[in-house]
Amino acid sequence: MEARMPFDGSEFGRRPEIEKIEEVITLLANENQWCKGRLRSADGRYCMVGAMRAADAYPLLKPAILQAISEVTGRNYAHIQVFNDQPATTHALVLAVLYKARRNIIAGRLDPEPQGIKGRYQAALAWCYELMS
Repeated sequence: MEARMPFDGSEFGRRPEIEKIEEVITLLANENQWCKGRLRSADGRYCMVGAMRAADAYPLLKPAILQAISEVTGRNYAHIQVFNDQPATTHALVLAVLYKARRNIIAGRLDPEPQGIKGRYQAALAWCYELMS
């Protein structure tokens, strides 16, 4: 029998987003598994996007990860790799973002608003269009 963690979403059945975020967290669990500046290093380390792609989770998790980056850092990023490659981004910060994304997914607290510059631009255009209608 599989052990269940409280509030891990298992009481509702496993959702693909939870399974995929767990896979990404596993791929980046140790600092020596993480890198900057490339999707995958020659010695097998991944950046955040590289780990998401290796887990076949990039399109599925991208909105949740961008939201978590914003919530953890207080800054909006249009691209996950820009956050990953910032000089101030540490492995501990990457894990904090991934854990925050997992908590948000489990709790169903995903922001319906698009993240990043492109998303804000699209939201602003939609708002202007509504005003003119």
